[in-house]
Amino acid sequence: MTLKARSVLLAAAAGSALFLSTGIASADPTDLSGFLVGDTAFFNIGGFNCSIAANGVAGCDINPAAAVTYVSLSGPNGQAYPVPYAPAVIIDNAAWPAHPEWAGGSSHTQPGGNQTLPFSGDVWTPASISYAGATCAQGYRGAVQCTSMGHQFSFNSSQVYGS
Repeated sequence: MTLKARSVLLAAAAGSALFLSTGIASADPTDLSGFLVGDTAFFNIGGFNCSIAANGVAGCDINPAAAVTYVSLSGPNGQAYPVPYAPAVIIDNAAWPAHPEWAGGSSHTQPGGNQTLPFSGDVWTPASISYAGATCAQGYRGAVQCTSMGHQFSFNSSQVYGS
């Protein structure tokens, strides 16, 4: 084997080793076993009780109820329409944006409240959970953001934004 061929082979092996050592890690190190009730993950993030079902439906109870929910029918940068008084927000259909949910009671809260997601202690690695194609994470200043089915919602106060 020539010196040039050996150098190319070693470079390829080093590159492969680097790729394999980093792997494809999940952004969410959370063990779901403590959060699953049946086939639904119930959790508390940023002080809000939320859930993700096995079919990717994601939602959060908003307590106290949001005074206004803004729903954009054309994506996060589109025109948003205000919807008053929303006790919960949900993504439950790929054809529709995130929207208010009025399903009586606290549909995303277990009796006694949901278990809080662990915080890493690192501001660059916020609390998050991923399940069934949906992800919810705590962001800037405690804002909660969930994505699923190509849509998202976010909130940190009595105003909810969904698209």
